Amino acid sequence: MGFWSWLKEKFSPLIKAFRAMIKELISGSTEVLLAQLRELAINAVQIVAADPGLITDRDKRKRAFDIIKTKAIEKGFTVRDHLINLSIEIALGYLKQIGKL
Repeated sequence: MGFWSWLKEKFSPLIKAFRAMIKELISGSTEVLLAQLRELAINAVQIVAADPGLITDRDKRKRAFDIIKTKAIEKGFTVRDHLINLSIEIALGYLKQIGKL
């Protein structure tokens, strides 16, 4: 057995454990972020739905997006646009399912 094979064999379990820990941390923080976004999105969609001045779906989506982005910044976290769009879709589905939209 060569040095590199020996080294790989000895450190492989440690590297796997480290990767698993990082993956768990990332998925956990993403879960928390999505939960916070969900609440912001539900509130934003309800606000937008109650605004008679917004006629087109495009205007409604843009307004909800802006509300969520602003509130997220106020709370101190940065969110990628695709997660905001996903949270809007989730909020729409949820509100329709419970009959609030």
